[in-house]
Amino acid sequence: MSKSSARSAIRLRGVRHNNLKNFDLDLPLNQLIVVTGLSGSGKSSLAFDTLFAEGQRRYIETFSPYARQFLERMDKPQVDSIEGIPPAIAIEQRNSVRTTRSTVGTMTEICDYMKLLWPRVAQLHCRQCRNPVRKDPPQKVWDTLQESGMRNAGCGAGDPTNPQREFLITFDVPLSERLSLDESLSLVAKQGYQRLLRDGKIVRLDEFADRATGSTLPAPRLQSLTVVQDWLKTTPATRARFIEACEQAYHFGKGKLSLFPVKAAKVETTRPSRFSNRLHCAECDMEYQEPSPALFSFNHPVGACPTCRGFGRTISIDYDLALPDRSKTLSQGVVKPWQTGQSADCQRDMLKMCRRFAVPTDVPFNQLSRKWQDLVIDGEPDYGKDKDHEWPRAWYGIKGYFRWLESKAYKMHVRVLLSRYRAYTPCHACRGMRFQPDALLYRLKLPEETTSNAPQDATWKTTGDGGVGQGPFTLAEFYQLPIRCALQLIERLEVKSRSRRNNDPLALVLTEVHSRLTYLAEVGLGYLTLDRPTRSLSGGETERVSLTTCLGTRLVNTLFVLDEPSVGLHSRDTERLIRVVEQLRNAGNTVLVVEHEASVMRAADQIVDLGPGHGATGGQIVFQGSFAEILKCPSSLTGQYLSGRKQIQIPLRRPVLDLAGRYPHAVARAQPDNALALNDTPAPLRLGSDPGRWLRLAGATLHNLKNVSVAIPLGRFVCVTGVSG
Repeated sequence: MSKSSARSAIRLRGVRHNNLKNFDLDLPLNQLIVVTGLSGSGKSSLAFDTLFAEGQRRYIETFSPYARQFLERMDKPQVDSIEGIPPAIAIEQRNSVRTTRSTVGTMTEICDYMKLLWPRVAQLHCRQCRNPVRKDPPQKVWDTLQESGMRNAGCGAGDPTNPQREFLITFDVPLSERLSLDESLSLVAKQGYQRLLRDGKIVRLDEFADRATGSTLPAPRLQSLTVVQDWLKTTPATRARFIEACEQAYHFGKGKLSLFPVKAAKVETTRPSRFSNRLHCAECDMEYQEPSPALFSFNHPVGACPTCRGFGRTISIDYDLALPDRSKTLSQGVVKPWQTGQSADCQRDMLKMCRRFAVPTDVPFNQLSRKWQDLVIDGEPDYGKDKDHEWPRAWYGIKGYFRWLESKAYKMHVRVLLSRYRAYTPCHACRGMRFQPDALLYRLKLPEETTSNAPQDATWKTTGDGGVGQGPFTLAEFYQLPIRCALQLIERLEVKSRSRRNNDPLALVLTEVHSRLTYLAEVGLGYLTLDRPTRSLSGGETERVSLTTCLGTRLVNTLFVLDEPSVGLHSRDTERLIRVVEQLRNAGNTVLVVEHEASVMRAADQIVDLGPGHGATGGQIVFQGSFAEILKCPSSLTGQYLSGRKQIQIPLRRPVLDLAGRYPHAVARAQPDNALALNDTPAPLRLGSDPGRWLRLAGATLHNLKNVSVAIPLGRFVCVTGVSG
């Protein structure tokens, strides 16, 4: 074989790993190759234990010895030689993630891009007044006057450029306790200022000092001085003077200034307009820090909720486990942990407390008044603050009992007892959103075209009742959107930012987020949310998420080994998956797929069929070629089934009748021609005939189930199907 042909293929010689029978194989590069065959025929031994292991081992050997000690060592496969193999990446149906910090968003690196994108597209809102907080440079202050005419400040309607409109530009100077009033006024005068605003009147510095020293009545100490920067009319000719005055006011006012309208030489001080050139709410006088990417990462100490540390949930005592049956009375043992062992003394203590406070012990707990229920659970107020508020002088309650147990948690048996009554609950501080309060102040307002043209099923903002919200939402609420809705929102933001240059950082970040969301939707994962924990995904979902991650990284000249990515997919979503895998191949990679799905085999450039049997009878190459060729191969069991020469015989269906004695939905009792006869065909099972022979679900609402009620016959082969998700 020539050198050029050797470089265009992976050459395997003497492959004998596990049950593989010492065969030779050439696999072309930059193609989609499907490895199929019976279960146990050696597909995984060839794909993962040989090709992936050798590709990964050779890639790791390029690292320094120091770096290799931190990486998992790969065993060398049993093979004579392998030539032309590129670096390999395996995407298996194995979900080994155990931490809840890993989500779909972090796994696909979407969260890494969103923490860069969010502070630039979202708007900061004040935590007190809920109004937007923006920086107001001098030009923005001028534009505000031009647009609104100070109507928002209560100055009335009118043309803001009217020559009769005058404004007073002021800034506040805080007074120090170390300096007297005369010394502070002297410092103001040295900066060239001669006028102050006091009680709605403009006074000169010397007049203000004379009034302060000449008064015989004690006056409260002033906190600040309102210095007049300029008094001017808002005409086009005074624009440069206005902007310069604002710059000086910002400089001496530490980033803050106020505008007072003047009418008929009278200053209106009722509602001045306040501005700031920093992230500062002028109305509430609240300062905010400049946002950083770490603020929008729940896996970073800066952005994580301080209570749950970014997990979104906390582990605490679940009082529904401590009081599992609240229909019991106090004397019957409604408190479960107090019925056995040494904790039985607490049951006697509770009955003593009931006699002291006249709490009824023969009434079911759920029928007691709220006062008595709180007393049993919470104990007496201020319990434990001193000796007079300790047992037996005061009642500790169920909460006090568990607090005492937690103080003894260094003992093994106490930790075991506590684990029985602990449960994960959503964090009460962040309500399960994982972020600290400052990060949740940044809200994104949907573009107007998004709210008007959004599809009917686009849940732009998830609500507690499953409804559709349209208002500004936080980054945590964006992560709660289904991926298909998040993709539509990012597309709207891309349309809004098309005027930016191609090398603009914001446009580049939007492109990366859009591509990853598109890949997730194309592989049939549009129903997932970005905050879905990775540990809760199935093996097939994990594999498809990993596949989109590889697409997003845009790797080339790489060998990707996939383990049955179509498992659990509907036929509609399988076609989408094939298109994504073809994109991975077209990018300049070699894709090797272990697969049994016929549609994936049709799309393959080459098929490798292992067999002819499984275990010791397998491990041989039965066929290698295209899909059209395998249909004609007489020795390939896979080809015989794909061509229809062999079929799976379907047994007779066991009858299930409805209440009227008919098949549901008027299904005929006709059986297929290739049906197998049953040796023990049971009698027809009638709906509602025997409640013990039916599994009934009523009002199921878990995850996305919409109040589903269904009856499943027992002793029957029941198939549940539908689109993925």
